Amino acid sequence: MSGSERALGKPAAITRLSVIIPTLDEAGCIERTLDALSGRGDSARDAAGGADAAPPPFEVIVIDGGSADGTRERLARFPWVR
Repeated sequence: MSGSERALGKPAAITRLSVIIPTLDEAGCIERTLDALSGRGDSARDAAGGADAAPPPFEVIVIDGGSADGTRERLARFPWVR
């Protein structure tokens, strides 16, 4: 699709959104953050017994700066996070 087509109000065929989350020792809140991005609250995660929600309709990238508090282990529960 050319730039002139977008200027005329025609949407691009593919819209891609990436959410990038920098972390450092965020084990205490990373699950709540990811649950919020996936449209789930804490109570939904607790009731389901884990982070098994369908992935959000966008890419989520977490960049860990060397956490030593278990952040990486908690991220492993969200297979849709890169």
